Amino acid sequence: MLRIPFTIILGVVIFFANTVEAATLFFTPGTGEFGLSKEIVVNLKIDSDGVGVNAGQATIRFPKEMLEVKSVDKADSAFNFWLEEPSFSNTDGVITFVGGTPYGISGASIKVLHITFLTKSAGTAVLSFADSAVTSSDGSGTNVLSKSSEAGFTITGETIPPVITPPTQIKREPVAP
Repeated sequence: MLRIPFTIILGVVIFFANTVEAATLFFTPGTGEFGLSKEIVVNLKIDSDGVGVNAGQATIRFPKEMLEVKSVDKADSAFNFWLEEPSFSNTDGVITFVGGTPYGISGASIKVLHITFLTKSAGTAVLSFADSAVTSSDGSGTNVLSKSSEAGFTITGETIPPVITPPTQIKREPVAP
């Protein structure tokens, strides 16, 4: 009879148990520089790292003295049902949602929400996760979230004008009638 030490079996089980957690919640863009009274458009996405996922939830925190949520849009989201509709509070500096899909989806850039902020004051505004989960489509709702990446935006005290490229002037030679 083949005897395998208990510690080897335990080590293998722990190794494979840790590989199940794979998903990452992240913002695009993750950084940027903006002037006062400008919009910052951010997408919340999931990288499932090849694991099929079917639900997600989060409480996103933002500095209410520096940013104001203008809108939270779920159009084009991979999630098509919402246990808790995406909502926000500019008073508390939070955005919350609980959503999902009946199908298992996977990919490196699964779109969840489209958020538009308006800048209010200068400094570094960090978007962070207070509470979050991404569940696999394994029938058990296993939380496979392994990482939540913050976003950081520099807001300058000046209004940054948009870069406008002057049009190319067309020169034509006059033609006799």
